[in-house]
Amino acid sequence: EERYLAEHAGHGGARARVTTAPVELTAADWPGFRGPGRDGVVHGLTIAKDWQASPPKLVWKERVGPGWSSMCVVGERVYTQEEHGDVEAVVCRDAGNGAEIWAHLDGVRFEEAMAGAGPRATPTFSDGRIYVLTARGLLLCLDAASGEKVWQRDVAAESGAALPIWGYCASPLIEGGRAIIFAGGEPKGVLAYDAKDGTPAWTAAAGKVSYGSVQKGKVAGETQLLVWSDKGLVAMDPASGAVR
Repeated sequence: EERYLAEHAGHGGARARVTTAPVELTAADWPGFRGPGRDGVVHGLTIAKDWQASPPKLVWKERVGPGWSSMCVVGERVYTQEEHGDVEAVVCRDAGNGAEIWAHLDGVRFEEAMAGAGPRATPTFSDGRIYVLTARGLLLCLDAASGEKVWQRDVAAESGAALPIWGYCASPLIEGGRAIIFAGGEPKGVLAYDAKDGTPAWTAAAGKVSYGSVQKGKVAGETQLLVWSDKGLVAMDPASGAVR
């Protein structure tokens, strides 16, 4: 981590192809945790299965800060979360060469003995914005092109939840114009905010312990929000948060 920070201070984003053009989603993109459907499924792609005969070619390699975040890919940009010293960072990189385009620093460093330092969740892209949850429960909405903060909410404080042992891990779900996140408060287990300005929309009693993310699914033909917690599998109405 110290080596990365030293290198980062040395070159910054000098190699990145910076552009002010709006970031727009296409069908080929990977806009958040486990892809477009949050189910780990890729459609319309064929890869070589025999890596002895057709080994993958390394395009670029970059050192990053510690963390457990995976990648959100939209167009020529790759978004992830890292630890940068005493703060967490949301980082946007050039998909062509890995160079940093911007980094938004916020929150407080999280670290614990078993899994180490860094954020646990994965950024979510929606309508030109990036939504992230820090390991200590700060929900951020950033402009995807510039990294500037649009709004933030302290989910940990607003839910009344205790900091989980391994940190907050839920990746935000954007559904019906709302940013939805598992927090683990009682009775505020899941919280929904207006995706545009962060205004609270609803809360749901969905359990106190989970390291999973809210998922959209259909049950008996009806769209519902699902979360797995110590309470079991909880289904909620997307519009009101009412537990079904």
